[in-house]
Amino acid sequence: MLSLVYGLMSKYQVDSTYIDGANPSFIRSLKLQIGEEADYDKVIARYRSDGFGDEYAYQDTHLVKLELLSNATTIDSALNYIRSKQQQQSQQKELALDSTDKKHDYQPEISGKQTIF
Repeated sequence: MLSLVYGLMSKYQVDSTYIDGANPSFIRSLKLQIGEEADYDKVIARYRSDGFGDEYAYQDTHLVKLELLSNATTIDSALNYIRSKQQQQSQQKELALDSTDKKHDYQPEISGKQTIF
């Protein structure tokens, strides 16, 4: 399964992969495979202890852990969470592109990054 997920992430050049947190060993293995810190819980705890929200804890990662089974979260609420995060990322990119366009007066090239759930 690890090679399948990594293959899909590589093939489609995804920005974010949302993954159920029910299997922490799989998440650690996948994080190692993509070159991220495997002890993601410690990273999140460090950000929280420093007073930063979860949005900062996940900004440098391609994997976002969802608590689907462990917290009885419904698929609908998980999908709504993902959609809201995608909209926030899209708005941030648009704002960045708008400010860059005004400064440099050029049309940016838009890449086709995907999100896997």
